[in-house]
Amino acid sequence: MRRALEILNSFINYERIGTAPRDLDRFMEFLRGLGSPHEKLGRVVHIVGTKGKGSTAYHLSHALLGLGFRVGTFTSPHLVDVRERIMLNLRPISGEEFERYFFRIYEKMEKPRKSYRTYFETLTAMAILYFYEKGVDFAVFEAGLGGRLDATNVFPHTTTLITRIDYDHTHILGNTLGKIALEKAYVIREGSRVLSVPQDEEAMEVIKSMAHSRGASLRIVSPERVEGISLDGTRFIYGGRSLRTPAVGRFQAYNASLSLAALESYGIDWKEDIFDGLSVPGRFQVIRYGGKFLVFDVAHNILSLRSVVRTIGEIFPTTRYAVVLSMVRDKSLAGLSEIFSGWRIIATRSSSPRSLPPGELCRQFSRCVSVEDPIEALRTALNEEAEVILITGSTYLVGDVLSNSVWR
Repeated sequence: MRRALEILNSFINYERIGTAPRDLDRFMEFLRGLGSPHEKLGRVVHIVGTKGKGSTAYHLSHALLGLGFRVGTFTSPHLVDVRERIMLNLRPISGEEFERYFFRIYEKMEKPRKSYRTYFETLTAMAILYFYEKGVDFAVFEAGLGGRLDATNVFPHTTTLITRIDYDHTHILGNTLGKIALEKAYVIREGSRVLSVPQDEEAMEVIKSMAHSRGASLRIVSPERVEGISLDGTRFIYGGRSLRTPAVGRFQAYNASLSLAALESYGIDWKEDIFDGLSVPGRFQVIRYGGKFLVFDVAHNILSLRSVVRTIGEIFPTTRYAVVLSMVRDKSLAGLSEIFSGWRIIATRSSSPRSLPPGELCRQFSRCVSVEDPIEALRTALNEEAEVILITGSTYLVGDVLSNSVWR
């Protein structure tokens, strides 16, 4: 698999450089050269939004798997191993199959190869072909960036799930909620089913307009009530029934409800224990270490960071907090100091080439320690008096720390 990764990592990677493709025409043409597997997949669920896409994909895939369906799940980015992005029945594709599918795709690439080689599109094509040949009952695809020009926006028929929309990637998607929502709503297919959590008015108007123009049915989905949050998960009421998801956070009740509504849209019934045993890596993932609680969360924008800090306050209301924080250059930093008011701040740099230098990040706070290496940053936090340490701000940072066993 090493050779496959060497070649893959040499491709254009929009996630790392912070830009996006200009059109989907070449990718669609490439898929047709593979035999159009994207047109042959049966039931495709396409998830777009700013916050909660990955968690919703895990909730839905776990539920479908528990109901006896064969499920393909494509998510991004990965935490530790690129194979995490392509899962069959929530198990990452094996190294052997990853290598085999990669080279099948690679051999079909246009020549000269430089004319077509992007990281995300290659993995998307691999996932589509893999899921088709494995005969999945459902293929759950999380969009990477936006929706309109995303490589996952290639299926002729989908059910669309829209998670919470907020400001993110504004240099690519637009600087208003309406523009951002439009980029995401472009994935809605003619006559399809669309399920969305409640949105800000500007975003919701765009979604309603797009659904109407394409003759799609739109359902707004939310839990009736969030009953409680603890380290054991989130309890909520949906459809008059009491449920628990092991995923921690008020917003996880909305992600779980969205996945239940997706089941219902296919006429699939479910029981109250539908989410038992669910695990969502890197989303409020708690590890006890050295008498402290380490909370790993891939929150990487203001909305997500505010949510995870609020959740920590609900579960650990009277403790002292520290955060190991890394952000990328294109994220808004407005409000960071307010979110982490009273926290001990250790700014660091992740493996992302877009990672903000920790010294620059520290300028957002009146008191902040700058530590270049993320493992040293964690060690610095462990030496603080804080009882809860949050590692957040970047998927890359969470992956960097979780994949390094030196600190354990």
